[in-house]
Amino acid sequence: MLIRSISGVRGLVKTDLLPETCAAYAAAVHTMFPDGVIMIGRDTRPQENIYRMQWWKYS
Repeated sequence: MLIRSISGVRGLVKTDLLPETCAAYAAAVHTMFPDGVIMIGRDTRPQENIYRMQWWKYS
Protein backbone atom coordinates (compact mmCIF):
# COMPACT_ATOMS: atom_id res chain seq x y z
CA MET A 1 0.00 0.00 0.00
CA LEU A 2 1.41 3.38 -1.02
CA ILE A 3 1.06 5.89 1.81
CA ARG A 4 0.84 9.55 0.84
CA SER A 5 0.85 12.28 3.46
CA ILE A 6 1.91 15.86 4.02
CA SER A 7 5.31 14.58 5.17
CA GLY A 8 6.02 12.42 2.13
CA VAL A 9 5.41 9.12 0.40
CA ARG A 10 6.08 5.67 1.82
CA GLY A 11 5.69 2.16 0.54
CA LEU A 12 7.33 -1.19 0.06
CA VAL A 13 10.27 -0.97 -2.32
CA LYS A 14 9.57 -2.44 -5.78
CA THR A 15 6.05 -3.37 -4.67
CA ASP A 16 4.23 -0.14 -3.83
CA LEU A 17 6.93 2.47 -4.23
CA LEU A 18 8.37 2.07 -7.71
CA PRO A 19 11.06 4.20 -9.36
CA GLU A 20 8.36 5.45 -11.73
CA THR A 21 6.36 6.67 -8.74
CA CYS A 22 9.35 8.70 -7.56
CA ALA A 23 9.83 10.08 -11.05
CA ALA A 24 6.21 11.23 -11.15
CA TYR A 25 6.52 12.96 -7.76
CA ALA A 26 9.81 14.56 -8.81
CA ALA A 27 8.23 15.92 -11.98
CA ALA A 28 5.30 17.32 -10.02
CA VAL A 29 7.55 19.00 -7.44
CA HIS A 30 9.72 20.42 -10.21
CA THR A 31 6.70 22.07 -11.86
CA MET A 32 5.76 23.68 -8.54
CA PHE A 33 9.29 24.88 -7.71
CA PRO A 34 11.24 25.07 -10.99
CA ASP A 35 13.93 27.46 -9.73
CA GLY A 36 14.09 26.61 -6.04
CA VAL A 37 16.17 24.20 -4.01
CA ILE A 38 14.36 21.07 -2.88
CA MET A 39 15.69 18.95 -0.01
CA ILE A 40 14.97 15.24 0.03
CA GLY A 41 15.18 13.05 3.10
CA ARG A 42 16.48 9.51 2.76
CA ASP A 43 17.98 6.66 4.71
CA THR A 44 20.94 4.33 4.20
CA ARG A 45 19.13 1.31 2.81
CA PRO A 46 20.60 -0.06 -0.44
CA GLN A 47 17.36 0.54 -2.35
CA GLU A 48 17.71 4.26 -1.74
CA ASN A 49 20.01 4.62 -4.75
CA ILE A 50 17.28 3.46 -7.13
CA TYR A 51 15.03 6.28 -6.02
CA ARG A 52 17.70 8.95 -5.72
CA MET A 53 18.53 8.52 -9.39
CA GLN A 54 14.90 9.20 -10.29
CA TRP A 55 14.95 12.51 -8.41
CA TRP A 56 18.21 13.59 -10.02
CA LYS A 57 16.66 13.29 -13.47
CA TYR A 58 14.65 16.39 -12.61
CA SER A 59 17.31 18.46 -10.86
